[in-house]
Amino acid sequence: MIKTKYIIIVLYSILTSFNSFIYPQNTQDCSNWINTDYINCLKNKLPCECEKEVVSYFIIKLDTIKLSILLLKYVDLEEEQYNIRKVSDSSYNVITINEVNNKCIGKIFINDQRLYYIDDSNEKLVFDYFGVSNFGNTVDDSKFNIELLNKAFLNRGYLNLEKIVQYDSLACYCNKWKGKINFLYSLGEPQSWILEIKNDSLFINTVTYPNEDPDPDDTIIPKKFKAYKWR
Repeated sequence: MIKTKYIIIVLYSILTSFNSFIYPQNTQDCSNWINTDYINCLKNKLPCECEKEVVSYFIIKLDTIKLSILLLKYVDLEEEQYNIRKVSDSSYNVITINEVNNKCIGKIFINDQRLYYIDDSNEKLVFDYFGVSNFGNTVDDSKFNIELLNKAFLNRGYLNLEKIVQYDSLACYCNKWKGKINFLYSLGEPQSWILEIKNDSLFINTVTYPNEDPDPDDTIIPKKFKAYKWR
């Protein structure tokens, strides 16, 4: 009897391991895609300026398992979410949600590390692959911005942002709730900064508030920290 139980346990372990191999439990099903115009823009400018310059979608989060897509552009405070319908292994139609006719508003074509998005007006956008992430109702471009901005600093012979501000786990995004400022912060830390370009220089200003215990609605008081020749 004991031997039989042992055999059953072994068989169960093998089957569950095999099942996990075929159907991995990794929830990172979503691929991230950044507009190539946005990538090129960040070589010389900052996120807010580049989002505005691109005009259309600058980032896409694609889930080919749950057949869903998130898109974000400068004028949006929140992401646009749609369904996708598979056409082939490398192409999908973008479909509206909660519509009786499931209107197609765009098409996606994937070729290795590149994605092409063609909207219903036949405008073509080109995106480069930027890794995977968990699916949610938001698009987090803040970490991608750090990677791209660090390249811009290093290409000019400067240290990367982590070494400049002496904090790790940095993120940067266009904060539209605070007047469209380029907000740099360290995850899990109270310290944050504002990046801005004036004339031919890039400034990193430390964020301060009028009160020791700031409220989210408090006015930001930038304090000069670093400046770099940029253009």
